[in-house]
Amino acid sequence: KITGSREAAFDNVLKFYETDAQGRVDGLAPEDEGYEAAVAANLLDGSDIFVTNLDSANFDLSLAGGAFYAPALLIDGSTDNLATIADNALGMTRIQREGNIWRFEDLSDDDFSDLVITLYSAETAV
Repeated sequence: KITGSREAAFDNVLKFYETDAQGRVDGLAPEDEGYEAAVAANLLDGSDIFVTNLDSANFDLSLAGGAFYAPALLIDGSTDNLATIADNALGMTRIQREGNIWRFEDLSDDDFSDLVITLYSAETAV
């Protein structure tokens, strides 16, 4: 289960992608050139999280066990402009995580409220 809220000018969409234990996608590490293109090519179908501006919503999302997943914020819904763990690896913080709360910044105002999600496992669902 996921709860999400948004305060952003852009219509941001969150999707997930599968990684290995080090965050690599197609053999590319987050700090490697081409990482975000690999992420865009490997976004999981059916993992879209979209919240209307100044609103909140609940989502059910099931991901297969035995794998690692990471979030990608599609800024204004575009795979041409992503916020991923690669940004943090390159020193540009666009994702903040505290426990099971993830905050995303689309670089319009640096407030990290452009999408805020709380992830709950099946054992801790609200």
